[in-house]
Amino acid sequence: MLFESLTFLLIWIFIGWLLWYMLFQVKFIPTAYYTGLGIVTVAALLTIAFMSPTGRTSELLGSLLSLLLTPLGLSLLLLSRWTLREGPNKFTSNGLAATAFTILLFASTPLVGYSFAEQLERDSIRNLGDRGPTQAIVLLGQGTTRVAGIGEDRLELTESGDLITYAAQLYRQGISNRIIVSAGFRPEANAYWLSKRTTCPDDPAAFRACRNAESTDIRILLQRMGVPASAIVIPEGELANRRELVDVRTSALDVRDEFGGTPNGARIALVASALSMSRATYAFENVGFTVVPKPADFYTLPYDSPDLPNAPWRYLSIPDLIPNVDGLTVTTKVIKEYLLSVFYFLRGWVSPFRV
Repeated sequence: MLFESLTFLLIWIFIGWLLWYMLFQVKFIPTAYYTGLGIVTVAALLTIAFMSPTGRTSELLGSLLSLLLTPLGLSLLLLSRWTLREGPNKFTSNGLAATAFTILLFASTPLVGYSFAEQLERDSIRNLGDRGPTQAIVLLGQGTTRVAGIGEDRLELTESGDLITYAAQLYRQGISNRIIVSAGFRPEANAYWLSKRTTCPDDPAAFRACRNAESTDIRILLQRMGVPASAIVIPEGELANRRELVDVRTSALDVRDEFGGTPNGARIALVASALSMSRATYAFENVGFTVVPKPADFYTLPYDSPDLPNAPWRYLSIPDLIPNVDGLTVTTKVIKEYLLSVFYFLRGWVSPFRV
């Protein structure tokens, strides 16, 4: 499949180069016919997409055509027009515009973002085969839910919501008899926290105020998934300090306090995003835990891990070469993760080496 995709790509690159050479170098077609040719080409592509809306060709054409109508696509088009206004040979002489175009083009290409993400996610699955008992399941749950706009008992998940379901699954598997939820306070919700770790009250007004702690939403979801309330712990440090920002370092310190301030190598199953798992693992090890990584929220499918000999992998496809906002999002998250890792290293909160 990969060979077929690459062959298909090379053929289209050759066709594109041939058309460019005939149009702009040999000038096989007079300039006056360019507009008509463009209209006919777009009409043909739309016809193909309309006649076969469920095919791969239609998907590819849809990606190409929609790119021209999105803010990202229009920005790339305008930047390319600006940088090429004096001809292809003057591209590099247009300075900042050419640099901006190049960065935006590569950063928004899914193939680039997935390639960077795959390396981080491959590092996150080390020791994934460890299914031994642990003293706690630690769920780094900030950003896994959002405030529901309709209905007091409605719970909404973000794209990272699978962290919650995975933590519940680990509990049902008997990995540990408690889940420590670190998520924090929602400053945009404009309400107070409960002063102690209890379930939300029945009174509607108090229930809404309780729900503004994201960890409370997570607690409710975990209970609906079969985890008893007595097995769900919210760190006292988060409650006492009303933490609005719960980063990995703060979570590690709060969870350490739940172990009396001295974990002494206590084994924990750490549930976190695959992109940030390496940094989270080092941060928790830095405060005295023995970490069993349990990553979720994957963007790619790392396939070359010895613990996952039969795992599937992600094929390269033509749409992966077309810039889109999802590719830009993944690339941005990867770069942010690298920057945070450097910051944690400079602060002495993580070490890239193990003794």
